[in-house]
Amino acid sequence: MIISFLKIISTALLILFFSGCDFIPFLGHDKEDRNDLNNLLILAIASNQQSGGGSGGSPGPCNGPGGGPAGRRGEEVVSQGGSDYGAGYSQVTSNRQDAYAYKKTGETFNWCNYYDRSPADTRGVIPAINSDGSELFVAFTTDGGNANFRATARAVQNSYGQGGGPKVTFLARINPENGEIRNATYLGARLGNGRTNSLTPTSITIASDRVTFIGETAFDRTNASDSLAESQDCGNGTRTVVMPLELTRDSPYSASCSNPVPDE
Repeated sequence: MIISFLKIISTALLILFFSGCDFIPFLGHDKEDRNDLNNLLILAIASNQQSGGGSGGSPGPCNGPGGGPAGRRGEEVVSQGGSDYGAGYSQVTSNRQDAYAYKKTGETFNWCNYYDRSPADTRGVIPAINSDGSELFVAFTTDGGNANFRATARAVQNSYGQGGGPKVTFLARINPENGEIRNATYLGARLGNGRTNSLTPTSITIASDRVTFIGETAFDRTNASDSLAESQDCGNGTRTVVMPLELTRDSPYSASCSNPVPDE
């Protein structure tokens, strides 16, 4: 706590220093200047409170207003049985986003979690829930393997893969009662050299024994050990992946694409 307090104080002093003023002249600035500096200070304090600084921290409960996420952005919400299920991200610093998801009934957050607080850019993109409210899936994105996201046993893809920068999907099956991850997998494309290429989510459909993921894929080769498909290279287009609810390669797993590349 003392370290966090010192970080906040040091950040505030840096803001004052780089504004070209000391404490007394600062009081004489016009209202617009003071508001700009106040906003910078608020952002710095919020960043330290949420994550302990720009290097990130551990996933955990949301700490925004009412127990919800702070600075909600890019949020998508679905409703079922009188409750809302949301996913989005908080803009923690100028170049860092933290992914969250929540369940809310009325004005009360039943639960809300940050599933990543790493230096990676992570976002909650698509929440999906089935008709009786028993199955909740959330598609997150990340641009690097240093995210806090962890795949579960026998996942379709167990990691981000090689490299960093391209945005891929982290698909999580989440307990709708408490927000805990039941099963999770990465879903990303692979280049000919095995490095990761982008695959971003566009829709999730849940059936009794399977979940169907559709996303926009960049070029995807089949020669990597964890490629989504075993025999068909794909060009830029739509990628469809059908998985059991546990997000493994067991039946009825399949992967297809809208732009197959002919064999040479």
